[in-house]
Amino acid sequence: MRYIKSFFFISLMSLSLSAPAETALQVITLQHRFADDLLPTIIPMVGIDGTATGMRNQLILRASPDRMRDIEMIILQLDVARVNRRITINTVSYTHLTLPTIYSV
Repeated sequence: MRYIKSFFFISLMSLSLSAPAETALQVITLQHRFADDLLPTIIPMVGIDGTATGMRNQLILRASPDRMRDIEMIILQLDVARVNRRITINTVSYTHLTLPTIYSV
């Protein structure tokens, strides 16, 4: 079922009448990021005559060859492994600490 949806979606994009003939369709499989992570950066780059969408780890792009080269360069910079960090918090118990008593007159 997943492959049927992907095929249907790609077929619709390739049959799009709004895209001029000088644009190219390309599916880019991401290695370290999800398409939703990169789409906010990629969508403005495709231009008026292009489209950008994605599913899971695949970007589906239609853009002019010049724009496609620029997009591919940006994807190479953004599709990098995430850095996992471990945060350790030490807590101190103050239950055995005696605080001075303050008297007021």
